Amino acid sequence: MNKWLALPLMLALNACSTTMDTEPATTPDPGPAKASTEVLVQSTHSWDGGDFSYPDGDAQLTVVRIEIPAGVALPMHCHPVPLAGVLTKGVLEVDKESGEQITLDAGDGLIEVSNQGHRGRALEEVEIMVVYAGAEGIPVTVLKDGDSKHVAECF
Repeated sequence: MNKWLALPLMLALNACSTTMDTEPATTPDPGPAKASTEVLVQSTHSWDGGDFSYPDGDAQLTVVRIEIPAGVALPMHCHPVPLAGVLTKGVLEVDKESGEQITLDAGDGLIEVSNQGHRGRALEEVEIMVVYAGAEGIPVTVLKDGDSKHVAECF
């Protein structure tokens, strides 16, 4: 074999063997996936400090996803049942008839006011998941200008 050809071949083989002798990087085993929980809000009163109570009757839970386009304000309304929610998207401003106000950002939990007039306004596109703790036959939302017998309880 030509000595000029043998030298580059030996250098190439040496480089390969050096590369092949190194061990590949290993990633530590993270172990099994774990569940986690986080209490977003827990209280004995609503966001404004008001009390709430459960209605009489056969208990009924209702879960609702509410989507509000940016800039839209909901009509004045109330909830004759306790409710809690989580804002999953956007920024929501809630105004009570009394003038009290709260602003929520995505990820915030809320225990909403019961039997008090209020309305929400989406400062950005909003999605909120709400759980109402009501009773059969009792509406979860009553509009101020509506004809429900529960209007008098709220306004």
